[in-house]
Amino acid sequence: MGIVVLFATLFILTLMLLFGRSKRPEPRGSDILEKQQPTENDVIANVHARANAGHKHGQFSLEMRYEIANLRARADAGDRGIQFSLGMRYETGMDVTKDEAEAVRWYRLAAEQGLAGAQYKLGYMYFKGKGVQKNVEQAYVWFSVAVAGLSGEERDNALRERDLASEDFTPEQLSRTQAQATRCFNSNFTDCGEPD
Repeated sequence: MGIVVLFATLFILTLMLLFGRSKRPEPRGSDILEKQQPTENDVIANVHARANAGHKHGQFSLEMRYEIANLRARADAGDRGIQFSLGMRYETGMDVTKDEAEAVRWYRLAAEQGLAGAQYKLGYMYFKGKGVQKNVEQAYVWFSVAVAGLSGEERDNALRERDLASEDFTPEQLSRTQAQATRCFNSNFTDCGEPD
């Protein structure tokens, strides 16, 4: 019974260390200076120590850190599918700390390489203002270019989202944004910035 409690306590402390702080009140004054947050190197060293001691959670955490590092290296090398995957991970917080701005960065890199799913997600992020300032014109552009690379239900969703993004556009705004979407597509996704 005692060993179970010990392992349960270690597991909970590990989760708290890896995934955030407990709900304790924020320290005040000199307490902040005395209790510094562990650095990423401290966390990695702790994970290594647990993994080397045979703790399954430590081994899993270590494997996930190596997997994410491997994915980042491949994404940095230009693999658009991996860039899209990292965007999804950062948007949802799967195996990484949730960071919608980082998700937008990875989606943009994949979208600029013509990956229709990433173009759709980038449009969605602009439409909802997730990780980026809400911009329905930019959403319209990315939804529009995504339509060309999607089929079936995914294409229908992109068309529906594009139409929702533009429902309050003036005729001039719609014309200007359509022209930007055409420039984006014709430039092989290198000229997809804000509409004129």
